[in-house]
Amino acid sequence: LVFQQGNTSDYSARVILDHIKELDIECLRWPAKSLDLSYIENIWFWMKVWLYQLLTPDELANAIRAAWAAVPEELLCKLATSMPDRLRKMLEEIAA
Repeated sequence: LVFQQGNTSDYSARVILDHIKELDIECLRWPAKSLDLSYIENIWFWMKVWLYQLLTPDELANAIRAAWAAVPEELLCKLATSMPDRLRKMLEEIAA
């Protein structure tokens, strides 16, 4: 099993890296400016655009629930099936 995390300062702080090493956890090598492999970011963007079309702040909680329900299944499938290509591109970055 290999652990994967981003390179933000939250994840790359010395205390975190030391703890991961103490636990003898193998981490996936991750380029500093790698492609975003998490398709949830694409979904958050889609939801943000959808929410900006609403008129009142009072509708926000219901709108968030509705936006999640409205995410097209085709988008989820497209993002999930794009994962092998995303991984291949990331591995090419690492090898370069």
